[in-house]
Amino acid sequence: MPIYAYVTQTAKGGPFSKSRADAGSLSELNARLFHLNKPVVKILDRERKNDRRQRRIPMRLKLTFLEQLEASCHLGMDLRTALRICFENISKRSLAGRQLAGVVGELRDKVTRGISFARAIGHFPHLFDEVSVGLIAAGEEGGTFNESLTNVCRIWTRNEDLHHRLLMMLIYPAIVLAVAIGVVWLLMTRVVPQFIAVLSQMNLDLPMPTRILIAISGFWVAHPWIVAFCGVAIIVSILKFPALVQRTPLLHGVALRMPIFGQLILLLIRANFTRTFAQLKNARAKTTQCLILCRDLSWNYEFHSRTS
Repeated sequence: MPIYAYVTQTAKGGPFSKSRADAGSLSELNARLFHLNKPVVKILDRERKNDRRQRRIPMRLKLTFLEQLEASCHLGMDLRTALRICFENISKRSLAGRQLAGVVGELRDKVTRGISFARAIGHFPHLFDEVSVGLIAAGEEGGTFNESLTNVCRIWTRNEDLHHRLLMMLIYPAIVLAVAIGVVWLLMTRVVPQFIAVLSQMNLDLPMPTRILIAISGFWVAHPWIVAFCGVAIIVSILKFPALVQRTPLLHGVALRMPIFGQLILLLIRANFTRTFAQLKNARAKTTQCLILCRDLSWNYEFHSRTS
């Protein structure tokens, strides 16, 4: 029996908590939690979310696959033929390419057995998120499958462009930080010890800040590897902190209430919500379905509770 992880809220405005339970299906778990009077914010498939090997497929490779599928369907090919052509064109030299080829092969087999494409891609959340699945499902129901693929390509292209821009914006701060660390290291290991030798000969009563600086410099010179390890640990902690906040439901409300970063996070969530909602409506999806998909697009459970 599969094990699901679900997020609940004790009361409106209260803290969020994550729990796990086994159930035969999502509907069975929903019914059980409903009878227990537990407001469910979101239910996650534990096995799928912990499958990290499947998350190493780069966005550019997935986007190339979807563009090939879109072009094949636009030329009038049936879906099975289009998936077969995509499977043959995927480069299998890299691990990510072999993983993507395996997924495309499974999609072709599922479609051949009569399963809808939207339902088939729902088994691969590492490739297709909930918004992409909803767009394709709306396209299959409304007869605008090619337009749905085009909209998914636009969303993925937008995400890839934002990711690329963010990396480009972080290059300059990373260089400045590296230079600053090098300068501080040089001052503590070369410049400050020379001043210590001069001040020790003058026999002066040094102020407290100077004595603290001398003590730090002495520890830095005596134990350079400990200082380097602590510096690397701090940098890694800063880089991993956003992922820690996303995995900890108790911190979601705190993140939105932070003085500056909270407003920035809420602004980004709202902008992504509005942009995705407009693209879903452009794909002729139902308003209720659009709202549900846009709500689940956000990682913040506090935002989920506000939009429910």
